[in-house]
Amino acid sequence: MTLHPVERGRAFVARVHGAMAIMALVLALAIAVAVGFTEALATFVGGIAVVLPQNFVARRLLQPMGAREATRFVFRLWAFQAVKWLTSALLLTAALMQFKAQTGYVLTGFIVIFQGLWLIPLVLAGIDRTRTGNARTGKQ
Repeated sequence: MTLHPVERGRAFVARVHGAMAIMALVLALAIAVAVGFTEALATFVGGIAVVLPQNFVARRLLQPMGAREATRFVFRLWAFQAVKWLTSALLLTAALMQFKAQTGYVLTGFIVIFQGLWLIPLVLAGIDRTRTGNARTGKQ
């Protein structure tokens, strides 16, 4: 059965955020093995400062809307982007204040997971195309 485009979008975004959280955990585990627990926790908190606002905004923004509500969607998009950036900045600031001695690790977690936000959808889309047998054309 074919899912509604909004449902497909929600499922894909949920997979992206799940992969981002796993990426934050794996990075923190690697830091824990290499350096120590406090640094790993600082790295994980820095990564979660990206994941939580992204997930919150995506859940609120990806709601079914009619075509006539395009103006409302655009307004919501900009408003939620502002909320996401403000929340990320506040969470990052709180993490930096909590882990003053591990500032580099907080920033590492934040930057690596933020870059994952751009890379993970590309990887997941490639996996989806390969799995459906349309790797050459990219069509589904």
